[in-house]
This record gives sequence, structure tokens and C-alpha cells, in this order.
Amino acid sequence: MLLYQIIKKLINKLIFLITNMHMEKKIIWDNLPDCLLDNIYKKIIYTQPKNLLDDIISYTNTIKYIKNNLELYSDWFILWCILLMCINDNKEIEEKFKILKNMVNKNNNLMIRYEGGMYWVKRYIAKFSVKQRNDFINYMSDKDIKNN
Repeated sequence: MLLYQIIKKLINKLIFLITNMHMEKKIIWDNLPDCLLDNIYKKIIYTQPKNLLDDIISYTNTIKYIKNNLELYSDWFILWCILLMCINDNKEIEEKFKILKNMVNKNNNLMIRYEGGMYWVKRYIAKFSVKQRNDFINYMSDKDIKNN
């Protein structure tokens, strides 16, 4: 029993010390001047993996390409082209396309309705790999050449 009480007191003291140390650090940190905090924050760098940065750049460039081509093609046609790249069966593409279009048109969320086909285009493009996005741009560019 005596050993149990001693251990319990030691644990309570440790918890008290840890809590107070954290509070002291927090008080010191909170009282630093803003200019010093800004300098400290500037020196904190979180490096991102190269493949993540490449993926973000690829997504951004693909969406820009699509938005620039909305004058030539409707957002629903672009979605159709994406589905052609993802699904091999034409009947399955038609069914999927109808489901996606109905989901947007009958949605209560006005932002989704406003986006129209771009709602799904953005989601599919986000799931694509960098290579698939490049293939999609090449596929659409080939369509541009054939139409002109």
C-alpha cells in the first residue's frame, strides 16, 4: 500500500511538472513580439514531395486547358471525352453519363448546378495521374486539329 501511494504521488508530481512546463513555454511564446514571431515563422519550411508538387501543377494546368477550351467544347462534351478514356464499353459510358448529368441537374445544391459538367470534370481530373492528364490533353488537342 505504501509503495502504491509513493508511485501515485510521483506520477501526480510528474503530471504537474509536465503541465507547468508546457504552460510556461506557451506563456513565453505568446509574449514574444510579432516581428520576432514573423522571423521564426519565415524560417520554418515544410518540404513537399516532388510527386505531390508535380501532381498539383499537372491538375492546375489541365483545368486551365479545359477552361480555355470551353469556347470550343461544352463541359458535358469534355466529361464525355473523360469517360471515353476511363471506360471501354459505350453502353456503360452512356449509362454513367446519364447518371452524372441527372445528379447535377436534379441537385439541390446551387453551386453544383451552376458548375454543371465541370463538377464531374474536376473530380475525374483530380483522380487522374499526371500521365493520364497529359494523355487527356493530347487526346483533346488531336480533336482540335481534326476539327480545324
